[in-house]
Amino acid sequence: MFGICHLNIIPLRKEKTSKSELVSQLLYGDLFTILKEEDNWYYVEILDDNYNGWINYSQLKKISEKDFKKLQKTKTEFLHNISTEIETFSGKMTISIGSKISYCNFLNHKLIKNFKNCFHKYDIHKHTNFETQVTDMKFDELTQEWSVDSICHGRENKERIGIVISCVGQLNQPKIPQIRGLEHFQGDMFHSSQWPHFDAISGKKVAVVGSGASAFQIVPSIAKSSK
Repeated sequence: MFGICHLNIIPLRKEKTSKSELVSQLLYGDLFTILKEEDNWYYVEILDDNYNGWINYSQLKKISEKDFKKLQKTKTEFLHNISTEIETFSGKMTISIGSKISYCNFLNHKLIKNFKNCFHKYDIHKHTNFETQVTDMKFDELTQEWSVDSICHGRENKERIGIVISCVGQLNQPKIPQIRGLEHFQGDMFHSSQWPHFDAISGKKVAVVGSGASAFQIVPSIAKSSK
């Protein structure tokens, strides 16, 4: 049996339980072979790096052997249909992407292009504040509203908001380890959440400190361009 990762990220676990440690992760579009099934868990092997681990049945997307071999051989295009419903003030709208699309460039071209089009078509940009940091939030039990303090370009703002959805993730504030002699390092150094706009990787010897989800994504992607 064969499968493809149809989610942004699927954790690959050492044991068949959601409490087990991560051994790797599947990223959108990754292909894998299903080796066995036990207790609604599937033991799989990732095509690109041969990592093995367990994923839950709810995260599984099976594909035929024919499709698997086609994608394995070319990795250029495949037929994909997506239907996403987004709740708006005026009701629901449906965004559909259905056609032959580039496998390798799907995330950084087709999907991003679609998001940008919808961002302006449905006037989402009129209700979006960029480069804004939320500094404090308090919930008012009496009014059932949030009091939100924020800073944008040095200007402090206070707002009353009915619904707050936090999507910053747990790594939005980078933590640099205290390594002896770090201040004497002469090369480029940065946290993965603050990736520079210039090419700091190509043709250089690179050390990645850490073994979490970010490292799982970064190391394979820079291996070919760095020494």
